[in-house]
Amino acid sequence: MGIFRVCKNKDNPYVMLNKGFLNDPNLSFREKGILAYLLSKPDDWKVYQKELEKASTEGRESIRAAIKDLLYFGYLKRHPQKGERGRFSGWDYEVYEAPQKQSKEETSEAEFIVKMFELHTGRPDTKTREEAIEMAEKAIEKSKPVLAARGKWGRRG
Repeated sequence: MGIFRVCKNKDNPYVMLNKGFLNDPNLSFREKGILAYLLSKPDDWKVYQKELEKASTEGRESIRAAIKDLLYFGYLKRHPQKGERGRFSGWDYEVYEAPQKQSKEETSEAEFIVKMFELHTGRPDTKTREEAIEMAEKAIEKSKPVLAARGKWGRRG
């Protein structure tokens, strides 16, 4: 037994990757495959979930879960984009070969919910913001045992 490779040349190009993420025990093979796929694209390639769905046999929820894990472990970062009317129009993703340390702001789910509220309403309201953070944190704490029981929170503690 062995590993059989193909000839790599101008007609059959290859991708050069840092293989660190391939050995990351936090990532599933699905996540490693999606990350390798994204890293094989040109640097200016835009990430769209629909395109990932078209390029694979994975379904929408599977792709969404993988993106969520890649975000959590620092291989992806995303920024909300506003459309012509100033409303949320989608995500702009950054893809990394090595995990990036996330700032407290980036990893706080409560802050994310508040940002989405502000983006949709167009107005930050201090009272509403504090209430939203408190409500979101309570909702997250309540959902952890349920998600852990379903095996969806287990890797995150």
